[in-house]
This record gives sequence, structure tokens and C-alpha cells, in this order.
Amino acid sequence: MTIQRNLLLVAVCTSALSGCVGGGGVPAPIEDRAHQPIVAKPVMKPQAKPVPPPRDPSLPVVNALPDTDSPLLRATPLGAPVAMSAATSATAPDPAAAIARPAGISTILDEAAAAEKSGQHAAARAKLERALELSPRDAEVWFRLAQIRASEGDWAQARSLADRAHSLAATGSSLSQESGALSKKADAALSAAGGRDGR
Repeated sequence: MTIQRNLLLVAVCTSALSGCVGGGGVPAPIEDRAHQPIVAKPVMKPQAKPVPPPRDPSLPVVNALPDTDSPLLRATPLGAPVAMSAATSATAPDPAAAIARPAGISTILDEAAAAEKSGQHAAARAKLERALELSPRDAEVWFRLAQIRASEGDWAQARSLADRAHSLAATGSSLSQESGALSKKADAALSAAGGRDGR
């Protein structure tokens, strides 16, 4: 019985294959497209660029990448001689002074200080955030914003902003020391409140 099934299967496959090879004498159908109308293909419209989500105005604008054009961030290959004149080595430039403050920042800082003195913390914070948009690497602006957050009791934000100010301030400067002290004070307040995030 198995032999008969196998033979039947072979016969069916052979006849099917012989029909495909073309031995049957029936020509394959040919489609004539010469007289068909030409249909225009739809034009793809360019897709609009995705719109970023709206920015929360209560948060400062932070650039994710450092300013690579800054001479302070240019790398010197290891082993390369660093040429410094006697005048330059005696008075090394202050990194904070190398970053020029844009026009109007001092005015904004004064306005923020006046708003803070009159108890208008939200207005002072808004002015400082505007200053950050104009000068994102200004350590004093970051520190002043950290002070306002600390006075409002937002210790997590105060610590984050003070850390940023500390990283931008010239090493050993009073601003570096004050921002470091504020960061430690914020750490102590967070750990006392049980809100320390494992730093």
C-alpha cells in the first residue's frame, strides 16, 4: 500500500512539473500594456519635523554639550610641550574671566537681587533663568539660582544648581567655595529629611 502511494505521488509530481516545463503546447498568456492609460503615482509630501515638547519655564535651560570652541576645553596631546612665557605663567588666566559675560547679564542679576530682596522669589527665579539662557556657563547665575531654591526649601534643586555653579567657578575662588558650601548644606538638609538620593 505504501509503494502504491509513493508511486501515485511521483506520478502526480511528474505531471505537474511537466506542465510547468512547457511541453503541453499551450503558450503562456502575454499581457499587452501598450494601450493602457498611464496612471500618475501619488506624490509623497515631505513630513514635517517633529516638534519638541514645550519647555517647562520653571526649569533652567541647560546645554547638554560643553562649548567645544572654548580654549579652556581644547585638549593638548600627552607629552606635547606647553609654551608659556614668563608673564603668562606668573599670572595664569582665571577660567571664569575667560568666559565673557554677555551684555545685559549684570542688569538682569541686579533686577533679580532686587526682586529677591522684596520677597518676589518667582520673579527673581524667572530673571535668573533668562540670564542662564543668555549665559549658560556663568557660575554666578547658577549660584544665585541655587540660593533662591534653597531659600524656598527646594534642597534637591538647590544642590543640583550649586553643584553646577561649583563646576563652572574658578578653582579656589570664593564663588567655588560658597557653591560647595551650599551643596553640602543642601545634602545635609536632604539627608535630615530622608530624601537623600544616594549621592
